[in-house]
Amino acid sequence: QPPFLLDGGPGFRSETANVLQLGYRGQPLPALNLSATLFHGDYDHLHTQELAPSRTSIFFGNGMRGRVSGLEAWGMVQAAPWLRLHGGFTLLRPRLSLKPGSADTGDSVAATEGAMPRQTWQLRAAFNLPREGELDLMLRHVGALTAPDVAAYTAVDLRLAYPLSPNADIALTARNLSGGHGEFTAMQTRTEFGRDVQLQLRMRWP
Repeated sequence: QPPFLLDGGPGFRSETANVLQLGYRGQPLPALNLSATLFHGDYDHLHTQELAPSRTSIFFGNGMRGRVSGLEAWGMVQAAPWLRLHGGFTLLRPRLSLKPGSADTGDSVAATEGAMPRQTWQLRAAFNLPREGELDLMLRHVGALTAPDVAAYTAVDLRLAYPLSPNADIALTARNLSGGHGEFTAMQTRTEFGRDVQLQLRMRWP
């Protein structure tokens, strides 16, 4: 029932993004593949929660703008006939600000920047085992968040698979072997992602 605290904001317009990417992908050596991308985005009309002039309600506005720059890279090397090594990382640098005249009440700059991890990386080793078996080991890391406060974490995953026949295979998968972690939302409502182990049987029909 009125009076309403939140007004939808009939003047809200679409957010815009102008993004430039410059990348390289190649195979400098027969056993080595590399890829790297620099990116930069200019963002405008980003969502804010503005205080109405009457100071009795809040409406959706476009009072934030800014830039996000970063680097993404990955590589793969065939270290041996039975071993492939993969690695990659992402670096992110957001720089957001409120526009002049904005009366944002939602702390939008801190909330938006704080929801972006500044760095992530992963390493993976893929082994070819006897009898057509496969073993994948992965180490992955995600940087901390500040809004809400979510700690950085590093996780270890594993997958071991063997074929049973031309149309069937069995696999043991395990995630977060290094322990549980949170990934997003405030502590009071956060879901903890714990250790997870599954045994999978996959069958294919012609």
